[in-house]
Amino acid sequence: MTLAWIDTPTACHAHLAPFFATDPHLALVDRVAPSRFARGDLLWVLRAHGDPVHFAWTRHDGWLDLSYELGRDACWSLPPKSVVIYDCYTLGAARGRGHYPVALRCLCDHFPTATLWIYCASQNCASLSGIRKAGFAWQQRLCRWRWLSQ
Repeated sequence: MTLAWIDTPTACHAHLAPFFATDPHLALVDRVAPSRFARGDLLWVLRAHGDPVHFAWTRHDGWLDLSYELGRDACWSLPPKSVVIYDCYTLGAARGRGHYPVALRCLCDHFPTATLWIYCASQNCASLSGIRKAGFAWQQRLCRWRWLSQ
């Protein structure tokens, strides 16, 4: 298996477009890619036997941004040399074969001096399992509270 990074919207589109019909999530990723690349994020592609099987993003600007998951202004400053792994996705036909933990271990190897952060929804059992298998330790639990008033 090989892991390689992509750093331009054009290269991203070339890798993702063949899967739009079968994996609609990747079309969404393609739409948000330009803004992610503009802030310095990288898209990583894990290949098995030459075929893409898993995609993951990394963020390198010192912020953990959970606005999409937790609502507006859900950002935290991280310690120096932190890398956030986010929006990981295994192609449907490749699921259940252990590609996710392999991709995470490869990212750990690629960033040996960084502190790596990864997160997922607490009900996402498949992601939690893959994260544990890759050797990550649970650090914090983030919760969102919505206050309603009359």
